[in-house]
Amino acid sequence: MKESLCSHIPALFGPCWPCLFLPPPDGPRLSADRSTAQCAIPPGPPFPAQAVRDREGVRKAAAVMRSIAPGRLFAAGHSYGGRQSAMAAAEDPTMADGLVLFSYPLHPPRKPEQLRTGFFSELRTPALFVHGTLDPFGSIDELRAQIAAIPARTDVLAVEGAAHDLKRAPGLAGEIVERMLF
Repeated sequence: MKESLCSHIPALFGPCWPCLFLPPPDGPRLSADRSTAQCAIPPGPPFPAQAVRDREGVRKAAAVMRSIAPGRLFAAGHSYGGRQSAMAAAEDPTMADGLVLFSYPLHPPRKPEQLRTGFFSELRTPALFVHGTLDPFGSIDELRAQIAAIPARTDVLAVEGAAHDLKRAPGLAGEIVERMLF
């Protein structure tokens, strides 16, 4: 199944597709891991003109995962991917049962006045933010202040000493899964 699902996801959903988890307590786990797919993703920052298409890809990926596996669905993404997953969930609250947002880009580095949180008040999906304490896209304090606008449950898992790439976060999988079981 990994070959048939993961190798075709980029063609089906575009370059911004999330990791999707279905962790029923006593059942199988499925995930679509972007790193296992063979696709060409352009280096550098994402193209804002593609954001609508990227969110549609997130919704399609969630629909496919719901059609092939029972249980709760968690949409996730790192940086732009997490932002697009969160925006898609704000547009369609039934898309996922929860969000896991790694290094959410609150604002561009050194530009805290350019917040990327305008939709937070519309987000009705519980969200776990996994964020490094040295992330230049927003501090932990800035993140906590902004997520106060989200009416759904939220949690922050601060990764001490980690920057935007979260390289200092290995070994946190168990804690992430514990916290995302809203």
